[in-house]
Amino acid sequence: MLIRNGGKAAGPYTPAEVRAYLAAGHLTPETPAWTEGLIDWSTTDAVLKSLEERPASIHPPEFTDVSKRVLIPE
Repeated sequence: MLIRNGGKAAGPYTPAEVRAYLAAGHLTPETPAWTEGLIDWSTTDAVLKSLEERPASIHPPEFTDVSKRVLIPE
């Protein structure tokens, strides 16, 4: 999942990482987010809910190449 922060896309992040950013106050539920399968950006809250509702068989593979990750500035 990608997060738009300060006009720039950051990520990709796993849903667990995004929830941790939410809990720490670095993101809000209204922060723009995107994941595979979406046509346009949505809210972080809506993207997390849509990912939870997807059957396990259609989840995209988890991102593992952290060398290309763009981090959210703290």
